[in-house]
This record gives sequence, structure tokens and C-alpha cells, in this order.
Amino acid sequence: YIKYADTAIPPESPLLFGLHPNAEIGYLTNSTDKLFFDILAMGGGGDGASGDDSSNAVREVMTSIQDRLPDDFEMVTLTLKAKPLLEGPAGPYIVVALQECGRMNALLSEIRKSISDLDKGLKGQLN
Repeated sequence: YIKYADTAIPPESPLLFGLHPNAEIGYLTNSTDKLFFDILAMGGGGDGASGDDSSNAVREVMTSIQDRLPDDFEMVTLTLKAKPLLEGPAGPYIVVALQECGRMNALLSEIRKSISDLDKGLKGQLN
């Protein structure tokens, strides 16, 4: 049954539910907000050893996320490699791919900044 479900049923997407393709962005944004709220909640506000344990747990999650983040795309190199392909029939797709790489770089940068700010907050450096 599981094998059939994995192979025969199309993956879920907003279009299957009659929604705009960008509808998933709201869901993912809310999920991310909840993730960081939960990380902050694990930090707690108490004193003593329990606060240290929870802040260590938060730091472990932060380190785990940071370690899994991919490197930024080298946009200059990608643009140079894509230049000859822009004139071909796949040109519009190449443009979209380059735009998405740029957006991914912005997203990765924001994630790194958020983790850095969270770390500074846990250390008490944001007063």
C-alpha cells in the first residue's frame, strides 16, 4: 500500500487544492515562525542550571541548522556559464534559474543573520 501511494499519487501542491502556486509560501513562513518561536521558547527565561541546559539545546539546534546550510551560489560564475545558453530555446528557463539562485542567496543570508542574532540574544549582547 505504501509503495503504491508513493508511486501513484502525485505529490501535494497548492494547485491540487485549487490554490495559487505561491500559497505554499504562507504555510512555509508560518512553519518557520513556529520553529524559531519554539527554539526561543526552549531557551526559557529561568535562572540556574535548567536555563543552561535549555540554552545549550537551542545552541545545538542552531549549530545543526548552520551546519546543514549550503554555501551561497557563485552568481558571477553562474552568470558567465549561463551567458551562452541565454540565446538558445532554454533562455527563459536559464533566466528564471539565475533569479532563483539570487533569491536563494538572499534567503541563506537572512537565515545566517537570524541565527547570528539568536546567538547574540542568548549571550545577552542585544541589550
